[in-house]
Amino acid sequence: MAENLMLEEQRFKAMGCSCRVVTRGSDGAALEGVRLVREYEARWSRFISSSEICGINALAGQVVVTSPETFNLIALAEAARSWTKGRFNPLMLSQLEASGYSRRWSEGVSDGYAGGATPGTNLAIDLFASANAVVLPKGHRFDPGGIGKGFAADLVCAELVRLGATTVMVDLGGDLRVAGDPWYGDQWRVELAAPQQRRDSAGCLTLAEDGAVATSSVLSRRWRSGGQAVHHLLDPLTGLSCETDLLTVSVCAPTTWQAEVAAKVGLLAGSVGVAAELRRLGVHGVAFTRDGSPISTRRSAMVS
Repeated sequence: MAENLMLEEQRFKAMGCSCRVVTRGSDGAALEGVRLVREYEARWSRFISSSEICGINALAGQVVVTSPETFNLIALAEAARSWTKGRFNPLMLSQLEASGYSRRWSEGVSDGYAGGATPGTNLAIDLFASANAVVLPKGHRFDPGGIGKGFAADLVCAELVRLGATTVMVDLGGDLRVAGDPWYGDQWRVELAAPQQRRDSAGCLTLAEDGAVATSSVLSRRWRSGGQAVHHLLDPLTGLSCETDLLTVSVCAPTTWQAEVAAKVGLLAGSVGVAAELRRLGVHGVAFTRDGSPISTRRSAMVS
């Protein structure tokens, strides 16, 4: 049977964002990617009352048996806390909702207050791998947020490769995972949007045949709460929207969940610390300051 060389593409809405799955080499793989993304949304969305995450949050302090995929997501979030020395904290859902982001973004935010008690960086989620069981700290809730979207992209990409796709791109609102042969050229090239639309493109990041890119930004999902301007990226040390002189941080990493976490931590580090922080985490990328100036962790990361 001749190899399928035609690209298949699906564009759709899920996880509160525009999504895209592109495949080659396996008939129907792109459509299967859509199904899988929606399956993970149903399991992990904090806005779907029947999701596993909502069930786990409702039973904080108790042992909850989860699906293997959900257990792995929570375990990765705990690993990310250690990896970032507490600069990533997955237990900040109460603070986020208190600031007003308690509904789907498309439904509008409510008026909350700009402050919120920090959950503390020493609180840990107990994990029981032999039973796929977790125990959240009592009184605290898990926010899948960006790491959930990133891990979903990783899982979907891996499954489509398993099904025989030789080219795969999964893009979930800018969290992008690729595998296999690029559909043109010898490298995957991920174009970066210019902050504040100062020019058409800010260059691009290049990836080998398997890798990921994610971007964190303070330019989107902004609102006013308690009379103050706030956004959805919280600082674990304060429980408040992070204060940073960076607009965006885009990161290349082996997996999308790692790129997501590193991009957020890089944003928290600000222009003075972002390059050192990304190097410490073993990833590379590009940050943009408020005046549109780029900061790259290595010269080859950005191509003009």
